[in-house]
Amino acid sequence: MTPVDQIIEVAISRQTAAVPQAGFGIPVIMGLCTNASWLGVSLYAAYSSADDMLSDGFLSSDQEYKRAVKLTSQDLKPTQFLVASHSVPVAQIDTITPIVTLQEIQHFIATIDGVPYDFTSDATPTAGEVVTGLKALINADSACKAAATGTSTLVLTGKTEGDGFTTTVSANLTLVHTLGNHSITDDIAALRLGGTDIWYALLITSQLAANIEQVSAYIEGQKKIFIADSNDAGIISPSSTTDVAYTLEALGYDRTALLYAGSANDSRAAAWVGGQVPQTPGSNTWMFKTLQGIIPDSLTQTQRLACIGTPTVPGKNCNIYEEVGGVAITENGFVVSGEFIDVTIGIDWLVSEIQTNVYRLLTTEPKIPYTDQGAGQLELQVRKAMLQGATNGLIDKLSIVVTATPVLDISDNYRAARYYPGLNFSCRLAGAFHHIVVNGVVTV
Repeated sequence: MTPVDQIIEVAISRQTAAVPQAGFGIPVIMGLCTNASWLGVSLYAAYSSADDMLSDGFLSSDQEYKRAVKLTSQDLKPTQFLVASHSVPVAQIDTITPIVTLQEIQHFIATIDGVPYDFTSDATPTAGEVVTGLKALINADSACKAAATGTSTLVLTGKTEGDGFTTTVSANLTLVHTLGNHSITDDIAALRLGGTDIWYALLITSQLAANIEQVSAYIEGQKKIFIADSNDAGIISPSSTTDVAYTLEALGYDRTALLYAGSANDSRAAAWVGGQVPQTPGSNTWMFKTLQGIIPDSLTQTQRLACIGTPTVPGKNCNIYEEVGGVAITENGFVVSGEFIDVTIGIDWLVSEIQTNVYRLLTTEPKIPYTDQGAGQLELQVRKAMLQGATNGLIDKLSIVVTATPVLDISDNYRAARYYPGLNFSCRLAGAFHHIVVNGVVTV
């Protein structure tokens, strides 16, 4: 929780925290940045054009540069974007050594992510027997994140680089954390804490399912959005249950959007982000957008329905880019949960706007008295944010209701603590027309 959150709590269905207003239009491209002159010195660099990256050592063949080109080649483009580095993901390694000085029947228990693997020895256990027994138990569990190897010492290695696990052992086993897990999400967190947090939309150069899934899980707990593209062929197969789109849709994330790419690494997610994040939150939908420099896919009806479904029968909630009626467009503009991207962004903006308005009032006035008149001043700031949302196209203006609970209806303890939980509002999102049905009758 940020300091502002502790002063002004804003709860809008999805519980979210605030982002600085300027950040909504700033995307970040994250990659290995192998050729960047600032690598090892800084976590990121800010740019106003893709060509500026060439002066910092990037090559025109670098994926970071290619994405920056697409990001800034749209009709509307960001005035600033960031490029940040992440290291190569590392798989965790733990080693476990049995203690067999006590010669009797024993339970040797290794617990991984809360799941106990219990090997019962005979009366004369050896290190090799214990390792063999634990190895068989662990490797028989396909859901375990670690693979077990070794002879006299058990070696646990993460099956997926960057996807860590927790290990605890019984007293007759010795555990050593030999190599710590490191994922791309560790570098995103480092960027936010040690670099900058002004960005809002995240792009990565990787199309690997493991990286996309790890970043999605991390971003879900942040006040950010993540737009990824993938050329995983399973996405467009209705029978596939192992592709990245199927996995993310099942997880129901509200802050990740996935765009199917028939061509690998054509930077279509960057093109999509480049044309949309500079727009005022609430003023645009992410559907019907033409991506400059991107060749649309040619999908069969079965393939497109596997991705986007119909208004009544959902698919995998994976966006597509194809030619419809002679125009290349994105469809349907939603995050993997099925919610629309513009709704997620719009609510984030509304939370931030309310907090900004109320905080500005609290810090510019000598004090706001704990009276009905003071509550009215607070109510006005919330109403201003709502009306601005209506101007932006986010909210139906006629639906706005804002109320301030009379202070005498607030408990004595809350008033004594100067805590006021009495501001309330309701509204209807303006939404957008995506699918239209026209009914008509023609007579002779």
